[in-house]
Amino acid sequence: MKKLIIILLIILFCGLFSFVFFASKYDSSIRDSSEINLEEIIVAKMDLEGYNNLTEWLNVYKSNIEAYKGRTTSVKLELENYMTEDQKQQMFDLENQILNAKTIKEQEQAKQAFNLILEDINAYRVQIENTVVYDEPVYEETYVEEFYYEEPVNNNNNESHDPYSFKSQGVIYENGTKYTWYSQNVLPGGGLDIPGRHVGDDNLIYDADGYVVVASDDYAKGVVVDTPFGEGKVYDSGCDSGTIDIYTNF
Repeated sequence: MKKLIIILLIILFCGLFSFVFFASKYDSSIRDSSEINLEEIIVAKMDLEGYNNLTEWLNVYKSNIEAYKGRTTSVKLELENYMTEDQKQQMFDLENQILNAKTIKEQEQAKQAFNLILEDINAYRVQIENTVVYDEPVYEETYVEEFYYEEPVNNNNNESHDPYSFKSQGVIYENGTKYTWYSQNVLPGGGLDIPGRHVGDDNLIYDADGYVVVASDDYAKGVVVDTPFGEGKVYDSGCDSGTIDIYTNF
C-alpha cells in the first residue's frame, strides 16, 4: 500500500513539473512574439528598393503621390490648346499608375513617361508661339493707258451765267430749254467714259476738246449744243424732253 501511494505521488509530481515547464515555455513564446517590431515584419516581406528604412521609403512613395495627384487636370487647364486627345488619355493613365503603384520603381517609370509627354506638349506650344504668320502681299500689275492732255479750247466765250450760283439755283431756263446740273460723283461707270474728261476751274465737267459735257434725250450723242456756260457736247441721255443735264463736280 505504501509503495502504491509513493508511486502515485511520484506520478503527480512529474505531472505538475511538466505542466509548469511547458506553461513557462508557452508564456515565453508569447512574450517574444509580442516584442517583434511591426516594421521588421513588413521589411522582411517587401523590398525597400535601396532605402534605409520603411519610413524613408514611405516618405518618397507618398511624395510621388502628392506631386502627381490631379496633375493631369492642372496641365489641361494650362496647355489644353496644345494637347491631343491621345496625350490627355495617356497622362491620365500614367497618373493612375503613379497613385496605385506597389513600388517606387513603378512610380518612377510612370513619372518619366508622364514628363516626356509634358515636354512634347511644351515644345509644341513654344513652336506655335514663336511662329510668325506672314502673308506675302500680292502685287497685281495694273495697266494704265497713257493719256496726253492737250489744253482744251475755250468754247465758253459766250457764258451768260455764273456756274457757282447754278449749284444753288438748281435750274436755268434759257431759249425754251431747261438746264439742270448732274454731278459726276453719282454717275455710273459707263457715263464717265468721256475722252479727256476733266474738271474745270468752275467745277463743270469738260471733254478733251473743251466742250461742256451734257446729257440730252433730244439730241444724239456727239452733237454740240448751246448751254448757259458755252458750247456743250452730248455724251449721255436719260433726261426729260426739253431738258439738258450739265455735268458738274458739285
